Amino acid sequence: MSILGKQTVDEVRHLMRTVEFRIEQVLKLIDRLPFSASNAQTVGDWNIWEERWKVARQNVLNQVLGLKLANPLVSEATLPAQAQFDAVQKAIGTPREVIALSPLVQRIQLATGEKIDEENRPMPTGYDPDHAAYKQVDAQIKAGEAAAKAAGETVKKAAKSNTGLLIIGGAGLALAGVVAVKVYL
Repeated sequence: MSILGKQTVDEVRHLMRTVEFRIEQVLKLIDRLPFSASNAQTVGDWNIWEERWKVARQNVLNQVLGLKLANPLVSEATLPAQAQFDAVQKAIGTPREVIALSPLVQRIQLATGEKIDEENRPMPTGYDPDHAAYKQVDAQIKAGEAAAKAAGETVKKAAKSNTGLLIIGGAGLALAGVVAVKVYL
């Protein structure tokens, strides 16, 4: 759903909905964590990450609102928001970081022995103009290829028949005549 390689407001919102879904699921698992020192450390790390997420989320939402106010006639599916998308990804963190969403989810799942229920996770709903344009261009190219192939078959058939040879020969003579007239005039 990116526009010219840039993520859109629609994609930022989808990514944020996915993160919020995962947070809800993790909080359900945290309630079932047995008490231990390592689990207490995991919950402490989760709380640190969640606070960072809340701040980043609010900043991104404010920036998205600014984009929408500055571009009221532009659809969220086509309004570029790469910086905001990058900010959400930065807030999520990378798997190499200790205090990041993915490693924390894995630690909590391992400690509880349960997996996050992904059955009802949010799915993208936006329109993808780049993909739609690609599909239209692809359809036009295929139609052009089919027309060229059909024309080629027609020329082959015409060239094999006596009538086709007369038509092609006549067209060649007519073309030679036109060129000769242009040269001498």
